Amino acid sequence: RAPLLMFHGALDATIPISHGKAMLAAANEPKRGIFFDHANHNDFDRNVISAHVSEFAREHRLITP
Repeated sequence: RAPLLMFHGALDATIPISHGKAMLAAANEPKRGIFFDHANHNDFDRNVISAHVSEFAREHRLITP
């Protein structure tokens, strides 16, 4: 099993946020969902995403500090 990190925008018109939340709920641990209130399908801040990915990867020992 691999750790799951999911990002989803609440304004996503392509994939409803309810689907993202259902997928996250059904996923095995370890998992983390980060939901952005003002983001659509592809308009995330790359720096914010990068910081979350780096933190998650360090927590799950996918990268070294």
